[in-house]
Parts: sequence; structure tokens; C-alpha cells
Amino acid sequence: MKKLFLLLAASSMAMSAGAQQRGASVVFNRNENSVTNKTKHAANTDRVSNKLSSERTTAGAGGGRWYDYADSVMNVKILNGTYGTSTQLGFIQLNLWNDTTAVFGFDNAGTPSYSINTWTSVGLSLDPVSSNWNDTSLFYGEIGITGTESYVVDSVLVFGSYLRPAVAGTYTDQLRISLVYGDGSGTSDLPAYYFTGMSDYGTDTLNFIDLLHDSLNNQAGVTTAPGSVVSYTFNLNAADTATSFGRAYPVNLAVPAGNFAAASLGFKSGDPSYVPFDTVQYADGTNKHGNFSADIIFGGDASQTAQFPVYNVKDQTNGYFKREGSGDAGWGGNYIPNWAWTNATTGGASYLQYPYILFHVTCATCNLLQPAVNGVKNVKNITSVSAVPNPASNQVTINFSLASTSDVKVTVTDMLGNVVAMQNASNLNNGKAVVNTTNFASGVYMYTVTANGERSTGRIVVAH
Repeated sequence: MKKLFLLLAASSMAMSAGAQQRGASVVFNRNENSVTNKTKHAANTDRVSNKLSSERTTAGAGGGRWYDYADSVMNVKILNGTYGTSTQLGFIQLNLWNDTTAVFGFDNAGTPSYSINTWTSVGLSLDPVSSNWNDTSLFYGEIGITGTESYVVDSVLVFGSYLRPAVAGTYTDQLRISLVYGDGSGTSDLPAYYFTGMSDYGTDTLNFIDLLHDSLNNQAGVTTAPGSVVSYTFNLNAADTATSFGRAYPVNLAVPAGNFAAASLGFKSGDPSYVPFDTVQYADGTNKHGNFSADIIFGGDASQTAQFPVYNVKDQTNGYFKREGSGDAGWGGNYIPNWAWTNATTGGASYLQYPYILFHVTCATCNLLQPAVNGVKNVKNITSVSAVPNPASNQVTINFSLASTSDVKVTVTDMLGNVVAMQNASNLNNGKAVVNTTNFASGVYMYTVTANGERSTGRIVVAH
């Protein structure tokens, strides 16, 4: 076994000196039953309104913050060291089932086809100590977590779709969310591994933390029971049906200083009429039984062809995918990381990159990130922003307040990063931008208020 010592960042977290080498290539065929193209979200009033707004406070230690890798890296591109500015945001969906007995239909080049689903769970890791998340020029006023501070994951937000037949019983399905923490050591619940020969990612040796799999419960696993895992089940009923589903769920994972965190997401049917190897979803997209599809985001080009993400060892945010049966490819008790997947047709980048999972973190001792200019801390100029109503139908009003008079620019972009509305104003302390959304397609949009070199962002849901 090759030995490797990897220091992620000064005063940050260190991965194990005994990282294990894994084989890197796992083939992914996009044209199969479990995968649905999704270029943008449809409307759904269940989406969390203003849930991701800034939680900035004016002084003192402690606070909370959302870590949204999808929007930060892929859409808003504030972490543009990871993806280039020409990269487009893309979505696919994976049907999840608790075992490998469900049959799903799909369109195979115009021919209705059916096969057994082998995708059982997905996951995402969180590295809040990463310098990406603590860039003071980008995240001023947010809490910053150092390698010497503990933190708590108190909410997890998941995106996808939950579908049931038009006429269904009163059964209850379940989403299952499990969380673990680990420091990358071989005995932790997030051990370190590495690949070699990874030139597609700009490196020969690619180091990553991986998520273990508990096959009995189909969730995040641990090295030695009971370990750090905490697990939750959340009911899904007929009222939860939505083609564009987004919901925050309360959890509680206390993470010691110097550790990463990760969450797994799975689905379990409660339909008493389901029998093994029954058809869950027909090739035309209609459902016989309830099922949940997880949103997966990827970086692609203008034609929505996936591109290899740029690897950054100082950011251990990894996407995880559990495929069982013939698709397991020898990974056994581990999830397969996003770095391992390749496209079956071209050998190029896979669409399996990052499950759309968000973490809300609180920290009692963490200080606010404050940029310094010539040794003097800047005073935050944008003091508040809001968007009402949210969800919106015909128009939305974006309100803002500033600490001093400034020129202001308000922009609204769709989930592909295209600017759909922009307004400018001069010499304002407080104001608002009224945006007509009548001609907007239903879906999720980002708004940004920029003033005096600062910006504040939030989400708008348009539902006609």
C-alpha cells in the first residue's frame, strides 16, 4: 500500500498518512433508466423562500450559515477558481430506490425500454474550513470556521422530485438522511483514499475523503459502530408531490474541531402494493408507485456536455454515489466519489458530480469574516436585502438598505447564469427594484444587489 501525507491547508485539516489507493475508472452510461436531463428547475412553492439569505450580524462571535456548493460553485460562480467562467450549470436527476428490485422505464433513443434501477443512495461532503468558503473578499460578514473550531450541522436541504401516481393510496414514503464526520484518518468515518494517473483533473495523484456505506440501512456508514452517524427519516405523503422539490430538514450533527462532515440521502417506499421487480415508473414518465429522484448538478459547456471539474486538494467537497448490483464495480462498503466516474461513450467527464444537498451550520465561537484594507476593517455597506413576494407570480420587489449613499445595481439571473433582468440606480441609501416576472418561466432565480463593491445574493421562486 502506498503511503501519503497530505496537508490540506495551514491551520486546517490534515488527511491520513495511510490513505489507501483505489482504482479510478467507473463507467457511467447516461442513456439509462435512472437518468433524466434537467436544464432548469420547474416551479414549486415548497422551495425554501429566503432560506439561503445572508445571516450576517453586526458584531460578536457565533452565528449560522448555509453552505450551498451548487449555487456558489456552479451558478453564481463566486468560487470561480473551481469552474471557469464559461461553464454552464447543468442538472440531471437520479431515481433512488432502497434496493435493486425496482423497474424503471426510460426513453432509449425513442424506444420505450425498462431495466432494474441500481442507484440506492447519494451523498455530499462538507469542508467548511476550506479557504474557498473563508475568502474574506467574497464572504465578508459570514461566519468563518477554522480548523480549531467545532461546529454543528443543524439542517440539510435537499432538491429533487417526488412523484406519485394520480390515484394513490394513503401510504407514506420516506426520505432518509444520515450524517457522519471524520478527519480523513483510516479509523475515522470519512477515511482518505487516492487515485493516480488523474490527468483529466490536472493532477497525477488525486486525494479525497470518501463516504462509507451501510448496506443494511442503505445510508452513510461508519468504520466501527456506533461511530459518528446520526440518522433521520422524514415522511413523504401525497401532498408532498412535486416535480421540483426542495425542503430543509432539521438534523443535529455535532462536529469536533478538525473534522469534515458528510450527508447521505436515500428513499424508501411505503406503498404496500409494491412487490419486488414491479414497475415503478413507466417509459412515458407516469408513475405506478411513489419515487424520489435526486437532483445532481454538473459543470458543462453551452450544449450541456459535462466538463471535468478542476480538482482542488484544499477543498474536500465531494459528491458520492452508491450503485449496487452489477454497477458496484468493486466498491463494496464505500460510496463511489464523483472523481471516479467517466462517460461510457466518450471516456470524458461524467454528469455525476455533485448531489444538490445544502448544509446549514452553526458555530458558537466562530468570528465573522471581515476583509481588511491597509490594516483597517471595512464597514459593511449593504445592511439588508429581501425579495417579496417569494414565491412570485407577476412581479417581485427586491428591497435593500445601505449604510451609506451608493450607486446600486440589481440583477436577476436564471439557474443557467443568464441575466434576465437588471436595474441601476444612483445615490441611494435605501430603495427597491420592482421586477416584472410575468414573462419569466416558472422556476428558481438568483438576485444580486451590488453597491460600493459589495454584493448580497438571494433566491426567488417564480410560480405561475
